Amino acid sequence: RAADFVDRLDVREAAGVLEELATTAYLVGRVEDAFPAIARAIARYRELGDQESIGRCTRLVSRFYWFDGDGEIARLKGHEAVAILEPLGESIELARAYSGLAHLAMLAENCGEALSRGKPALELATRLGDDNTRSHALVNLASARAQLDYRDAVPALLEAHDFAAGVGELHIAGRALNNLAYI
Repeated sequence: RAADFVDRLDVREAAGVLEELATTAYLVGRVEDAFPAIARAIARYRELGDQESIGRCTRLVSRFYWFDGDGEIARLKGHEAVAILEPLGESIELARAYSGLAHLAMLAENCGEALSRGKPALELATRLGDDNTRSHALVNLASARAQLDYRDAVPALLEAHDFAAGVGELHIAGRALNNLAYI
């Protein structure tokens, strides 16, 4: 296993490998392996004083907790990621953290927070040219609107799907269609 040899690398390389290991473990459904790997990555980034990477990894921890079924800790970690990233100024990572909070709020049917977090995520992602986060935010916003009034949501979800598919974000495009099926 790569994690067994990570200490042979310099601190930055080790952090990157551990972050990739955590992400891969999550993607293949082994969240129990993702948690220790991301904790080790965060520790390495702390050694380096790399706040942006700590914020990015904290956002990932939020996602892992959601996947593991603990929405409360997922929301706490999502807010923690935003608190780490906001003082650093505008960034793609901050847009992603906002969009992650909007997603969690939408899933919890907290439309007000989903909209209030989703709008700055969309604006920031658009301004910075981050089509992945823009796609994610569009789906979150349209899905939150669907919970308020489904008639407004159909065109918005179709627009989000078309944008995501157009920029190659097929997973997010699929999310838009999946959410449309619930209307």
